[in-house]
Amino acid sequence: MPGRRLQPHVGANLALLYDTELALRAAGGGVGSRPTAVGRLFFASNLSEALAAFLCSFLLLWSMDWAMYAQVAAAWLAFALTFGLVEPPRERMERDSHARNLWSVFRHLVADDRLLRLTFLALCVWPLTTMFAVWLLQKHWQGQGIDVVWFGCLWGALTLVSAAAGKYALQLEDRLGAVTMLLVVGLAPVGGYLGLGVLGAVGGVLVSAVFFACRGLGTVVLRQALNRRVPSTFRATANSFASLGFRGGFALTAPVVGIALDMWDMAATFLLLAVASLGICLGLLVPLVVAVRGLGAASRDQEPTHSSHQPCGEAVASSSVGVAEPSR
Repeated sequence: MPGRRLQPHVGANLALLYDTELALRAAGGGVGSRPTAVGRLFFASNLSEALAAFLCSFLLLWSMDWAMYAQVAAAWLAFALTFGLVEPPRERMERDSHARNLWSVFRHLVADDRLLRLTFLALCVWPLTTMFAVWLLQKHWQGQGIDVVWFGCLWGALTLVSAAAGKYALQLEDRLGAVTMLLVVGLAPVGGYLGLGVLGAVGGVLVSAVFFACRGLGTVVLRQALNRRVPSTFRATANSFASLGFRGGFALTAPVVGIALDMWDMAATFLLLAVASLGICLGLLVPLVVAVRGLGAASRDQEPTHSSHQPCGEAVASSSVGVAEPSR
């Protein structure tokens, strides 16, 4: 079954692209009002995954071997491209104690700034609301009588939805506001799981698109928020910490979901996941919404100020979750 994976591009590669864009802006080569590296990387990776799903379905008509050969060729191509990468200029952390550096990064993420702490925790836990859908959808399609031969095409089409959502996530956040965006990505999985539990094959496929769209919107908005609020000194480590938190949460909760699926049916498992997603929304995203609204209220009570750490002169006191700068 195609497409089952955890979150990509959540460490050194995202930090490398983000810092490169900042360096280009500083040199006069950037355009736009704020960095777009997070959305562009998400779009590119999901677009490639969608094309891979279509290609894999096509190759499997002949032989599994051809799919393996294509996978090997893609892996070697990626390896070859790494030799053309150039690390952007950035300040480095001291190397006298890795343990002390890790503790310093972790303390910055969870103690120095409330909005940063909530964003970090949301990135660790919120992706679970869509990840379990990703892992259960193909089992659900099979139970609805959809032939497995269509799975690759369905997965490719849904991944294109995720890519498009990620590409336009920041523009949509600008239009709707960070508060509305956070509530949408928090509540959409709840409705999605409830819909999967009661709808048939066609309706189930349409509802599946909700998870992929939500995944694109939420991942880009929250990743943008995290990367805007951490310095390049340890941006890669901060992203890796968030990835570690998500993977740790998945490792702890996946057996519970598996046991529920074995004990009950798919509809009951979807209901359980809907309740869990609602709990995550109320416990993490709603406090983040409150923090963002408080930041917006504070910005209206004083004149906007600007920070040298922000590209293109963005205001520090912004109501957007993705642009506020941390306390140093």
